[in-house]
Amino acid sequence: QSARANSATWDEPLYMSLGRQAALGDAGREFAALGVAPLPVRLGWTSGALEPLSVEHSDVGVFEQRVQRARRNAIAWFAVPLVLAIFVLIAMRRGIMTGAVAALLIALSPNVVAHSSLATTDVAFALAFVLTTAALIAYFERRSMSLAIALAVALGTALATKYSAVVFAPVVVILLGLRWRDRRWATDFAFIGGSIVVAWAWHGWATAPLFAEGGTGASMIQQVFEWTGHGP
Repeated sequence: QSARANSATWDEPLYMSLGRQAALGDAGREFAALGVAPLPVRLGWTSGALEPLSVEHSDVGVFEQRVQRARRNAIAWFAVPLVLAIFVLIAMRRGIMTGAVAALLIALSPNVVAHSSLATTDVAFALAFVLTTAALIAYFERRSMSLAIALAVALGTALATKYSAVVFAPVVVILLGLRWRDRRWATDFAFIGGSIVVAWAWHGWATAPLFAEGGTGASMIQQVFEWTGHGP
């Protein structure tokens, strides 16, 4: 009901536009230019939610219908799985009753309810953050290749959900340092390299605009040459 009652937030039209561009063709440069990770937009603002694609969202009726459909997608993809993930993860460690209480607290939290009713990236990142944290704990408790793969998928997905997931980088470095004597080169490299591959896959294996002329990578390389005195 909250999803139907609330008017669009300032960033939902932005995600709507990105979703429409992604549905109509390649929106990689637009995602990169705005610093928006693609996964929540592609899952929430689908072609089905944005129908009819040929119509601009300047039409009020079309705009409202698109927002409502995208919000339903966001609830199904992110909000419900977040509550279920909290229940399962807590229940596995503390029992079913404790897991149920934790899930209920999340489901009834005004902050969670408010953000869950919007087709934005916040609840999507909350879900990715919870799953990645759980995978990190599991991996560093008992290192194995299967857990390394699970951590790679979780971390790579988090990076494709919101670029704030880079906060996991120093956490990983610290944990690897604390477990240096118990290091496992194969599994450690597997989850680090695997997370990059997974994140890249969620970005559609795109190399542009990162390495396109004028893109982020190209600009960084040009600056390096300029600093060394070999630039143009």
